[in-house]
Amino acid sequence: MKYFLFLAILLSVNLHAQVGIGTTNPNSTSQLEITSSDKGLLIPRLTLSQRNGINSPATSLLIYQTDNTQGYYYYDGTDWTRLATGVTIEKIDDLIDGKSDNDGSQNGSSIFLGINAGLTDDKTDNRNIGIGFEALKNNSYSNLNVAIGYQSLKNNLAREMVAIGYQSLTNNTYGYRNTAIGYQTLLANTSGYSNTALGYQALKTNTNSSKNTAIGVYALTNNTGGIRNTALGESTLKLNTTGSYNTAIGCSAMNNNTSGDRNIAIGNFSLYENTTGTTNTGIGNQSLKSNTTGTRNVATGYYALYLNTTGGYNVANGVSALFNNTTGWGLTAVGDRALSANTTGEKNSAIGYKSLSVNSTGNFNTANGGIALVRNTTGSYNTASGYNALTFNNTGSYNIGVGTKTIYHNESGSYNTALGYYAYKTNSLTNLSNSTAIGYNSPITDSNQIHLGNSSITEIKGQVPFSTYSDARIKDNVTEDVHGLDFITKLRPVTYHFNVDKQNTITGNIDKSMYKEKYAIEKIKFSGFIAQEVETAAKAVNYNFSGVKTPKTTTDLYGLSYSEFVVPLVKSVQELHKENKILKAELETLKMQIIQYKALEKRIKKLEE
Repeated sequence: MKYFLFLAILLSVNLHAQVGIGTTNPNSTSQLEITSSDKGLLIPRLTLSQRNGINSPATSLLIYQTDNTQGYYYYDGTDWTRLATGVTIEKIDDLIDGKSDNDGSQNGSSIFLGINAGLTDDKTDNRNIGIGFEALKNNSYSNLNVAIGYQSLKNNLAREMVAIGYQSLTNNTYGYRNTAIGYQTLLANTSGYSNTALGYQALKTNTNSSKNTAIGVYALTNNTGGIRNTALGESTLKLNTTGSYNTAIGCSAMNNNTSGDRNIAIGNFSLYENTTGTTNTGIGNQSLKSNTTGTRNVATGYYALYLNTTGGYNVANGVSALFNNTTGWGLTAVGDRALSANTTGEKNSAIGYKSLSVNSTGNFNTANGGIALVRNTTGSYNTASGYNALTFNNTGSYNIGVGTKTIYHNESGSYNTALGYYAYKTNSLTNLSNSTAIGYNSPITDSNQIHLGNSSITEIKGQVPFSTYSDARIKDNVTEDVHGLDFITKLRPVTYHFNVDKQNTITGNIDKSMYKEKYAIEKIKFSGFIAQEVETAAKAVNYNFSGVKTPKTTTDLYGLSYSEFVVPLVKSVQELHKENKILKAELETLKMQIIQYKALEKRIKKLEE
């Protein structure tokens, strides 16, 4: 068995010339040269007690210790330091091949290379590798450890450890199955187990917490009590102390988290400012970056929920979704820039590109469709379903628009309802309220109005007649100033055909689409009145007739409420009935007069005879 041992010896006596033993020509660079082909240099052999009895040993004094931990020791000026133990090629081969030691046991051998490496290694322990100054220095009753680097696993008492790097796992005592690779990784760990640290100062301050994984420079570097955390990337979970069950992947992800639990951050700077917020999920670069204490948020996409601080229960899916939200909660944003300007508005839902994108403080809005409610800022309780639905709504509230471009131009009007493509078309009217439009391209011209269908509708059906409230309890100022025959007799009943294009031109409700039976209404011969003539007739008799609907704008049309004609017609019938009664009375009088005349005539004839 061959040993390779390199020794540096300084003489304790002053020599004024070179000395050669076994040679007459010592090397010019050596003060003393010993040459022999069959003898060696024998260093003084002392027990530990004898070594410690040397009075004021000179620095670099060399001895061989014969008891306790045997080996060569030199005095470094302060303490006796053991030289590295020589390891034979045969023993290294035994470790690799699993061969038995010379004592016949089935245990493998330990390897220690470096000053004070494995200094107090118990000889009953085995299969340890310690390379570097004081690597595995105080290792005892432990095996299957690998320590490579200055003071790595210096105080270890456990097994199945891997420490590679300067002071990696240097304070570990009873923690087991830890893996530390990098400068000061798991430096303070004492009893924490099943941790993995890879990167400069990863899990540096961890002491007794377990089952953490930190990969990257400063990853989980301040962790003390947090367990089952996963950090992948530079400065991930850097300031975490007691937070547990967190997953951070990406540069500086969850950098400032201290005690927040059960968070997931995937992407550079995601959940960067989070401190105590819990159960958050941020996926995408800088998602939920500013969140501090907000909880139960889900952000998926670059800049999603970027400025959120304390808002909770939010869901943002899309680039810049809920970007400016700070304290608003209960929000759902799905789509690029959806609800991106929301700051404190609560319980809004936006699904679609730029939906509710400038909303700031409006609450309880629902936008489903690209650019739906895109200009809403403070309006609340709006529902827009369809591309461009409620597009220009700004401060209007309590509106419902279902269909592409429904209630398109409204800005401040409220309590409106529209169903159908481009339903509630108003052109330039922006503040109408309490109106309802149902059907494709159905227009609205005034507040408190209901419109069914467009200019091509030929029939509106229902199983029963339409009912109008007519309860005496809701009517004030009841008078009998209804005109009858004087108004009705001035009306001109006519027949006519509708012109769809003329109607659309006047109203500005241009419909360029072509579909079957679009112009079917023009084939129908209608009976009715001309609204302007009815208006003139009413004015002529000074009758404020409610059946005429006059235009509010130049693009509006005259209208007639034909049910309103029932009242003057009833009045006319009553007037005719009254006149008929008078005529009947007069007729009866005439009949009596005729009878009396005939009786008188008979008497005259008798007298004449």
